Amino acid sequence: MVNLFYIHSNTTLISALSVVNELKIDNNVFLLGRNYHSKLIPKGIKVVIIDKKISELAQVPSYGIFRPFWLRKKLYILDNLINKITNDKFICYLPSTNNFLFQSIITHYNCLQFNIIEEGLLSYCHPNRIIKQTNQKYKTTITGRIKYYSKYFSHYNRSSFFRNSNSTLGKIYLIGNSKFELDFDFYEKLDPNIIDVPVNDMSNSNIFIFDNLNTDIIDKKTFDLIVFDIFTKLIGEKIFIKFHPAQSNIDEIIKMLKFQNINYEIISNDLPLEIVFLKSKNLTIYGIWSSLLFYASNNNHKVISFIKTVNQMSEKAKNWAEIAIPEIFYKNIILK
Repeated sequence: MVNLFYIHSNTTLISALSVVNELKIDNNVFLLGRNYHSKLIPKGIKVVIIDKKISELAQVPSYGIFRPFWLRKKLYILDNLINKITNDKFICYLPSTNNFLFQSIITHYNCLQFNIIEEGLLSYCHPNRIIKQTNQKYKTTITGRIKYYSKYFSHYNRSSFFRNSNSTLGKIYLIGNSKFELDFDFYEKLDPNIIDVPVNDMSNSNIFIFDNLNTDIIDKKTFDLIVFDIFTKLIGEKIFIKFHPAQSNIDEIIKMLKFQNINYEIISNDLPLEIVFLKSKNLTIYGIWSSLLFYASNNNHKVISFIKTVNQMSEKAKNWAEIAIPEIFYKNIILK
């Protein structure tokens, strides 16, 4: 039986490899989305690239869009891709179930079981946020009810009938040295130390980790002001910079670093910081709300989040953080 993993980041890759190694499963296929690639994928694992035509399904929210013919065409392409991988039953491992792409994989007629692998802070939210069923009411308002009933015309990817799928929930797999106990028996912790990944020792270094700039939460001008203010606090230290893979304002940030005469070095996206945190000592990590800050604090590094600065300058960001950032994020992190 094929084990189908969806990978779109270093965190999901490490989670997937941890599952493979700890459960000792074979016949594994890694679906790579969001233009993700990595040299760390073992040669024995089959890799399938999800092209843009299919990846666009991941941008469709769980409550649907009214584009039935577009959705049906995308679903046809996805099903053909899966059928080329296997014509038999399969088990899938996904970051969540909260978009059409993941729901469409789960509701494929050959999907026997779905499991959740860690992708970031979402994995530490309540299971209702991780395992999102599309036939839940989006809102209780009149407008929300109209959306709820109308989505049965737009969910041409079988997601309207998600509850009736033959696929069942297996486990939610988490990685890292979590300093807390989980309340739900379908969680399972994995040890990423069993993965043999060669990384440089970065002990005693300062690392600044960027989040992806979401202009719906922080407009570009406000974000630039926030970053400039943060960099002012870091003048005089050498800083390793880790950009987000989807970040589009890298050139502007580099100009800002040079303008402020900050001694910096850019970290490649190929370097999995999750493993660096495990194998290095005495790191100081700066950032805003990246899940990497949480992983660093779990491995006893000093972590400074400028989330207070962001919240003071952006009301939208403050409201978003109250909803999206789980309480566990704030433990053992210095807030500025």
